[in-house]
Amino acid sequence: MRWVPLPNTFRQKSYTLCPLTGALFCSTDKNESLTWERVELGNYPKKLINALDGCSSPYLLAPSSRQASSGGVTAPSDPAFKCVSRMVNFCRHSFLLGRLYAKKRLSRFDSCREAIEFFNQHPICIDTVGNCMPRSFFAAKTARSFDSSGVVIIGAFLPSTMMHAWVIEDGYHADPEDRIWTQYLPLGAFV
Repeated sequence: MRWVPLPNTFRQKSYTLCPLTGALFCSTDKNESLTWERVELGNYPKKLINALDGCSSPYLLAPSSRQASSGGVTAPSDPAFKCVSRMVNFCRHSFLLGRLYAKKRLSRFDSCREAIEFFNQHPICIDTVGNCMPRSFFAAKTARSFDSSGVVIIGAFLPSTMMHAWVIEDGYHADPEDRIWTQYLPLGAFV
């Protein structure tokens, strides 16, 4: 996964994310007016440009619909089952640990939607909020389609410091249960 910064300006303040710690940085430099919408998008991968278009205009994305999973939560001996627990623990301790663990691929699911559905059914994730980062990294790690069409986007609910992560893949939001992502301004992406 490659990090792509998406700096942005909100109310005369410039915001950006640290790719190592996931920390949100704010600058009040009057001369600096950053926004990924004003940056030349020609250097960005096409799948990122499509995902950003979907973030700017969510109504253009395909509607979320539940689809049959290729496999639910199975025995604890399943490598994907163990991967969920590890991903949640790594992300709770460090953004960098979660990011590094996600780099080592485990192709288990055909799509990010299937991977997220599997993640959401895991016992460690049921009735738990705040798993958006491990859920997104898990989808990137385990979905075969991520390399060709998936993007993990990290955004902030500005001017607060609340952050959220989500996956856009093939013109749809990969988590049909996630309803809050449209409130967050994209500040970084993994492609």
